[in-house]
Amino acid sequence: SYGDALFEAANGGNEAEVIRLLQYGPPLEWTKWQITPLLGAVIYGHKAIVQALIAAGADADPKSNYYMNTPLFEAAKNGHDTIAEMLIAAGANVNRKGNGSRRPLDAAIQRRHRSIVKLLIAAGANVQHEGYEGNTMLVQAIATGDDAIVQMLIAAGANVAFDQRYARTPLNTAWEKTPLVAAAKNGFEAIVRMLIAAGADVNRPSYHAERPLYAAASSGHDAIVKQLIDAGADIDHECADGNTPLVSAATHGHGTIVDQLIAAGASVNRKGSHGDAALNKAAENGRDAVVVQLIAAGADIRIEGKVRLDDANLQIKAQMRNSFETHHSTSALKKAEKQSSTS
Repeated sequence: SYGDALFEAANGGNEAEVIRLLQYGPPLEWTKWQITPLLGAVIYGHKAIVQALIAAGADADPKSNYYMNTPLFEAAKNGHDTIAEMLIAAGANVNRKGNGSRRPLDAAIQRRHRSIVKLLIAAGANVQHEGYEGNTMLVQAIATGDDAIVQMLIAAGANVAFDQRYARTPLNTAWEKTPLVAAAKNGFEAIVRMLIAAGADVNRPSYHAERPLYAAASSGHDAIVKQLIDAGADIDHECADGNTPLVSAATHGHGTIVDQLIAAGASVNRKGSHGDAALNKAAENGRDAVVVQLIAAGADIRIEGKVRLDDANLQIKAQMRNSFETHHSTSALKKAEKQSSTS
C-alpha cells in the first residue's frame, strides 16, 4: 500500500522516494506499530523528510498514546534541534504530554540537550510543572548536574524553593528534597551558587528535615559547606536522624569540614537528640584524625561522669601517641589524658 511504502521510505531516510510517493496523496497518518511516517522520520533525524511531510499536511501535533510519544517529544529526546524548530513552527504544542505524562522539556533536560531546552523555553514551555516521577524541571536539571540548564530554568522563573515531597527518581538525587538540598548533597558547587543567588533559603529543610548544610557536610563537599556558611546557614541544626552537621561530618571523617564548622562556631560538645556528640561518633567509626581535631578544639571526653574513650578509643590514643608528632596533636593528647585522669 501507499501508506506502508511511505512509512518505510520515511523511516529509512529515502527522501527521493518520499517525494515521489507524496505525489499520489498517500495517507499521511497511516501507522505501523503505532508510528506514523512523520514520527518515524523525526525519531531517526531525517530533516528533509520531516519538512516534506509537514509541507504535505502531516499532523505535527498529534496526541500521544500508550505506546508512543509525540513528534516534538521524540525530537527533544533525541537532540534534533532543527526538527524541533520545524515542529514548533508547524504548531506543535510544547507542553503536550507524551506517554507517561512526560513533556518535551523533561526529555531535553534529562538528555542535557541545552539548545533544545533553550528553544522550548522560548516557545513557552512550562518550567514549573512536575514531570518525570513528580520532579520539577529544576530538580531534574539539578539531578543531571548541568549548571547551564539550571541557569536557563532559573532565568525563566523556575521555583527555587519547591519541596519535592512526593518525588522519586532513580538518580537518587531529588527524592523529597528541595532543589538546594539536592544540589548540596551531590556536590554541584555552581548550581548551589546559582540557587543561593536566586534567593533559595539556605535553612529550608527538605520533607525529612534535611537541610543544605547537613547534606553537604555529610557528603564531604567542603566548598559547598563554605558557601552555605557564608550565606548564613544554621551551624548547629539537627537533621531528622538527630545529628548536627558537625556530628555527621565527624562520623564520616570529613576533617576539613569539621574544621570549617568549628571555625564557624559549631558546638563541639553538642549532643544530637539521640545522645551522641561529634567525638563519640568519630571514635566509634575510627576517625583518628578527627578525634585529634575535636579534642584540640575542646571536645569533652566524658559523658555523664564516665570517660568517653573506651578500649577502642584508648587504641586511638596509642596511635596518636605513636603517629602524631606535631605540637597540635601532642597537646590534644595531653589534654585528653588529663581529662581522663580527673574523671
